Amino acid sequence: MFDKIKSIFMKGKDFPGESGSVFSIFIQMLRGKSLDQSTRAILQEFLYRADVGTEQSEQILIDIEHFSGQGSALDRLRGVLIDQLKPYESDVLLQKFAPTTAIVMIGINGAGKTTTIAKLAHLFKKQGHSVLLAAGDTFRAAAIEQLGYWAKQVGVDMISQKQGSDSASVVFDAFSSARSKGLDVLIADTAGRLHTKDHLLMELEKIIRVLKKQDDKAPEHIWLVIDGTIGQSSIDQARVFANCVPVTGVIVTKMDSRSKAGALIRVCHTLKKPVIAIGTGEGLEQLRAFNAVDFVEQLLEA
Repeated sequence: MFDKIKSIFMKGKDFPGESGSVFSIFIQMLRGKSLDQSTRAILQEFLYRADVGTEQSEQILIDIEHFSGQGSALDRLRGVLIDQLKPYESDVLLQKFAPTTAIVMIGINGAGKTTTIAKLAHLFKKQGHSVLLAAGDTFRAAAIEQLGYWAKQVGVDMISQKQGSDSASVVFDAFSSARSKGLDVLIADTAGRLHTKDHLLMELEKIIRVLKKQDDKAPEHIWLVIDGTIGQSSIDQARVFANCVPVTGVIVTKMDSRSKAGALIRVCHTLKKPVIAIGTGEGLEQLRAFNAVDFVEQLLEA
């Protein structure tokens, strides 16, 4: 039976004749079963399919074997994942922002950074905060127009200059404007960077420097946006960001299926940074604060 399910599992197909995914089938196989060689193999396959990664999966399996709590293999998995992810929760999205809190958004092109900025602006505005956007991505064609589109959709102002302008200058002007108007939050976009683009990484460092010239506490937050379909190469690139600037948290996007859930687990294990939020779709409302218990329960629901 296990070989049959494993074959289906590796092909990424739903279980024939069942409305649920193969993830649900694996959960059903684990429910009520004690930890033994058979259930360990099922756990390993489940973690593999969830894209947790080989190193992290092996550590989770070791922790399951030594888990102090009683219960089935599934209960042990639940307990271990919650214990591991709980320290990465953050309540920063629920905090009251004092004028003017600067948030610098960084990440690779295609990770969903611009959409995430729009979601954050929408959330903060709903909470009663005044928000200003800074179009600091002057490198990529159409980046300013895209952010401007979202600014109009959300109903917030944006500071921008023409493409090719100095990004640090844009962010400097935006922060000055936000402070003079007593606005609560400035969210600064930046160019999507690859670890091979040294001049763009230097530009990012410059943005941080010019903000600190105006306020040594700024920016209060530097959030790294990571694609939920993450692979090891993206993790390596994320490390470059963390080595370049003091990242204070991560936002994981495109978390709209359990097959991508391992990305978040891998991010936590690798970067050791708080998970500010999870993006689950393109809509403005599809951003939520990370909660370890809710995340694990959704991952393990049958």
